[in-house]
Amino acid sequence: ALLICSRKIHSATSEEKVAEALATAASAGTAFENIAVVQPKSGGRVKILASKGQIALEGTPKLSGSLLNAALEGESVRYQKAEVVDDQAQSIMQYSIEEAVCIPILLGTAVVGCIYIDNREGQLRGQGMNEDIEFCKALAEIASLAISNLKRMDIERRHSQERSSLLLGTVAALVSAIDAKDTYTCGHSERVAWLSKELARKLELDETSIEQVHICGLVHDIGKIGIPEAILRKAGKLTDEEFDLIKTHPVLGESILKDVSQLHPVLPGVRSHHERWDGMGYPDRTSCADTPLYGRILGIADVFI
Repeated sequence: ALLICSRKIHSATSEEKVAEALATAASAGTAFENIAVVQPKSGGRVKILASKGQIALEGTPKLSGSLLNAALEGESVRYQKAEVVDDQAQSIMQYSIEEAVCIPILLGTAVVGCIYIDNREGQLRGQGMNEDIEFCKALAEIASLAISNLKRMDIERRHSQERSSLLLGTVAALVSAIDAKDTYTCGHSERVAWLSKELARKLELDETSIEQVHICGLVHDIGKIGIPEAILRKAGKLTDEEFDLIKTHPVLGESILKDVSQLHPVLPGVRSHHERWDGMGYPDRTSCADTPLYGRILGIADVFI
């Protein structure tokens, strides 16, 4: 049962799935028929995440509130009918509970939930209550690990989204800088990025590569920031010396972007987007498939837009 629980928790994507796995394991591994995995809420309330037997998922929870409240303080609690019942433990009498166990699920020192199990009048009584308690404690430790992993994954997901947002903001700022520098080709980078992305889709590249091609298109001309405006905005024909300066922009772009680690995958495309299939392009005069794929895709898009 522990192995089953561990596998289910490993693949869980929510606290409800973790709770369902715990309830299934507790049902299989103990002699108790009523099981609930409970999460504390604000205002002294609780939420049942999963249950089996005579404990309702909706409405008023049919379990011992006194045991649950005690377990929420951080210690395991057990009850057997032979014990003296406190006057405040009304649910024990109301539901004719024969025996019960409540095990806290800890995350550090904080109680993030409880595994509650009981047997009631007419139900089979367990012969090894101590073993059942130890079993549920093991389940609680597994649950604690699973919840910790879920929280870590959620934090990593949020950080990934923040990094992605920061990267896109940086790219947008770079594109704006290009447009401000070379107003003649304003909007060119966005158009190249769009067509490059569509070409990448036609090539059936994976989603990560498609997104990288799109970003590469957005920043492919960033090196023009290092070219004098007088050359970029010159109305007439460029001299050979001026054109030689223009031809440095792919290498300048690679140099500008190399310190942004998230952009490393697109650097070959930035450098090579003016290479040609016949080897007559620049800056490295590569030919055919020796030119990086992203550069070949951008080179096609750059010609048409």
